[in-house]
Amino acid sequence: MNKFFNYTDVKELIPKKPLTANKYDFGNILLIGGEPGFDGAIMLSAESALKSGAGIINIFSLSGNVQNILEKRPEYMVLSKVDDLKRLLNKKITIIAGPGTTNYARLNEILEIILDDRTNLILDAACIEIVKSKKFSSLPIITPHEGEAAKLLEINVEEISNKREYYAQKISDKFSVITVLKGYETVITDGNKIYICKDGDSSLAFAGSGDILAGLIGSFLAQGAKRIDSCLLGVSLHAYSATNSKLKRGLTANELIDLIRKNLNQ
Repeated sequence: MNKFFNYTDVKELIPKKPLTANKYDFGNILLIGGEPGFDGAIMLSAESALKSGAGIINIFSLSGNVQNILEKRPEYMVLSKVDDLKRLLNKKITIIAGPGTTNYARLNEILEIILDDRTNLILDAACIEIVKSKKFSSLPIITPHEGEAAKLLEINVEEISNKREYYAQKISDKFSVITVLKGYETVITDGNKIYICKDGDSSLAFAGSGDILAGLIGSFLAQGAKRIDSCLLGVSLHAYSATNSKLKRGLTANELIDLIRKNLNQ
């Protein structure tokens, strides 16, 4: 595939849905996050995963606000105890860690439990910091914006902005990860190949956009797509859906999720 791509180029990578499939065939996802005051972020990630076809959605809520989540979405399995989390991790699972987190230090106990090379792992927000202290045999996916990328490399944000491809690749090389450097013309790299998404514009500049993307990438990964393919699909469908909404201003997170589902089914 060419370095530059859009949704049309990668649409064929969408995992097929056999007539006889059941929910287990489409992935078991665990989302960890949602600190007090940030429940909405993990809900958006979960909604994105659900409406893009993931089979089972589990949420480990750091706020402990189980009842509120279940009232809004009875489809989710919501956990609040570490022992429940341990039992869940005995199963084949895709983990999205980080939506709705701001403080990596508070997550240490939980992260020690989930750091298992057998799982598919997407790291977002504060959980991106895991890669500084842990090496994985199978590449986790991280989804930093430029500020988070600068923090990882301990450089100024302006340096990232001026050389996005170079620094995305440097992050992947240094930390052995697949990097999705968010922003205009999102960069995806495993440290070897580099891909740049030509879909997308500033209509994606709203709170919750990144949470939706993390859920979307995790959904495709759980459904059986390869790691890089999950990133290519998630990034381009996310961007394509926003651009083709024709809303340059005022697009909301829930509207985008519904557009993603619509475009995924066309």
